[in-house]
Amino acid sequence: MAQTIEAIKKQVTELKEMSGEVQAIDRNVERMLASIRVLEINVSDLADII
Repeated sequence: MAQTIEAIKKQVTELKEMSGEVQAIDRNVERMLASIRVLEINVSDLADII
């Protein structure tokens, strides 16, 4: 699961680089990265429990 989240994060980061500083895309990418960060925290918490 952690590998999949990392792959998604990489793709979203690449999307931001391709955006050409289009504000709408950049704002949405920032939101996606925040959600990805929550997923990373959840997965690490899950790993601690298991």
